[in-house]
Amino acid sequence: MTRTAVITGGMSGLGAAAAARLAADGVRVLTLDLAEGADLHADVADPEAVRAAAAATGPIDILVNSAGIVGPNAPLWQVPADGWARTFAVNVTGTFNTCQA
Repeated sequence: MTRTAVITGGMSGLGAAAAARLAADGVRVLTLDLAEGADLHADVADPEAVRAAAAATGPIDILVNSAGIVGPNAPLWQVPADGWARTFAVNVTGTFNTCQA
């Protein structure tokens, strides 16, 4: 039986590398990303969008949480609150959202 993997941030970087590796091992890979060409288009920071994507995939065997952003590159006292919130939402809450879904 073929296993199914969902890889967040699967269209670039480490996510794309994980997708290629798992596909080479015969795993059915679904990429979840904001980038064009993703199998599932969703913002991991949006719990409703993640739940909808999860409902569309059915059962999965493997979840690779690879979505992430760098965020503002400045001394902490110069980072705007919305920049910090967005970085935290994608990099931390996004992982929570996908695991929970």
